[in-house]
Formats: sequence, C-alpha cells, structure tokens
Amino acid sequence: MTEVILEVKGLDEPAVRTYLNAIGGRDRTPRRMAGPGWTAIIAEEPIQVGSLRIDRVLLHVLGASRPVDDLVEALQDMARGFYR
Repeated sequence: MTEVILEVKGLDEPAVRTYLNAIGGRDRTPRRMAGPGWTAIIAEEPIQVGSLRIDRVLLHVLGASRPVDDLVEALQDMARGFYR
C-alpha cells in the first residue's frame, strides 16, 4: 500500500475532480474519489494572503504502488500542461 499527499495550487476542487474523472476516477462520497487501484480523499483548503485568495486542493491518495505512481505522473503532466 502506498500513501501520498499531494498539494494542487491554482485549481479549485471542481477542476481537480474533473481531471480525476478524466483519468478514471469516480465520486464515492462528497470528499472521496476512487480510480483504478487508488482512492483519493479531497480537501479544498484555499490560501488567503491579505485580499488575495489562492485555490488549493489537498489530495490524500492511497492505493497500490503502480496505480498511485501513475496518478501522480498524470497530475504532474497536467501541471506541466498548464504552465507551458
């Protein structure tokens, strides 16, 4: 069993859920999604700096090593796509 905590900044929870759906995730509860070999607990925790609000989502991912590694890689690919 592999456990990873990921921080996604700049995207709100609906955007992260949409991406997780695109890579095979399905809603299980309002705060949990599951995909092939992984489960993610989702917490939206925006950062407030003065009047500036930065979207931030924390993903607590559990699952078999390979599927979790694949999920992390897919999220990294997503981030690279946004910042090219």
